[in-house]
Amino acid sequence: MAFPATAYIITDPIVGTPPITSTLVAGGSGTPAVPCGIQAENYVGKRVRAWDPTYGEAEFIYLKGAASTAAGTPVIYDENANTTTLGVAGSRGPVAIAMAANIAGQYGWYLIAGSIPVNTGANTVASGAPMYWTSTAGSLDDAVVSGDKIDGMVSKAANSGGFTLVQVDRPVANGNG
Repeated sequence: MAFPATAYIITDPIVGTPPITSTLVAGGSGTPAVPCGIQAENYVGKRVRAWDPTYGEAEFIYLKGAASTAAGTPVIYDENANTTTLGVAGSRGPVAIAMAANIAGQYGWYLIAGSIPVNTGANTVASGAPMYWTSTAGSLDDAVVSGDKIDGMVSKAANSGGFTLVQVDRPVANGNG
């Protein structure tokens, strides 16, 4: 399974809201084309709900990207500092899943509640398992590692092609596990 070309449609839009799978640079330019006048940096922290025919309803937060972020990458975010970082063993804080390749200097949507495939690399993941950080930045596994469990995130299918379908509800890495 590759990261899906989702059909998430925002159900409670803010005027000029960028599409869920878009990325924008500061000042508003980006792909796909978006309405003139959007200042991506002014959307940081905004939340919307969206619906997809495969994955159902979900909630997203608009955040600034980090280097090497690809679609399906789990990140730690800090709304106060306006940062995201690729999650890795020992990471702490709220967790979100990137909906597009949203690298440093870009802005985009991140899933915080709902279902979506997440990067698990070559790791073997069983359905119904809690998720844990690995030593590989931006990758998860179901192997129990003390202190690296992500509360509020569980696999819903086995790993397929480097991605595992997960269900999340405002996940957080708080040192449990």
